[in-house]
Amino acid sequence: MASKYLLPKVFLISALLPIYLVSSNWWFISQYPLHMVGARMMCSNIPGLVGKQKRLCRIHQDVMISLRDGVQLGVKECQFQLRNQRWNCSTLDRDASVFGKVMLRGSREAAFVYAISSSAVVHAITRACSKGTLRNCSCDPSKIGKGRDKKGH
Repeated sequence: MASKYLLPKVFLISALLPIYLVSSNWWFISQYPLHMVGARMMCSNIPGLVGKQKRLCRIHQDVMISLRDGVQLGVKECQFQLRNQRWNCSTLDRDASVFGKVMLRGSREAAFVYAISSSAVVHAITRACSKGTLRNCSCDPSKIGKGRDKKGH
């Protein structure tokens, strides 16, 4: 029953973070060391998260690991795609916005960062789901009920 509600929550997290955090602080999760991602402390220390987001972070720590992986993948892909441009998706260590002031303007660069990072987060969560590393994910083959074929029908 819980798996039915997990993916909508995941997409809600990835969709609402940019809306609530206009200054783009949610990318800050990419700077957490892997051993800290599962810690409850991380959820309270991401700058700009509102109460409901902190609660979802604490409840779904396995999803937050995938979210972090997706954000990192998005940053790396952005840097690769823009490697020969004037602004090459450079990041600022110790800056909560990660990309600096470029994300505060409505620009092509900001739009590209939002698009590539959203895609990377969805990809990372989908990948984790299909691998079975998320606790309550219906993509996990072990969750297929009796009387169904291998495709889950």
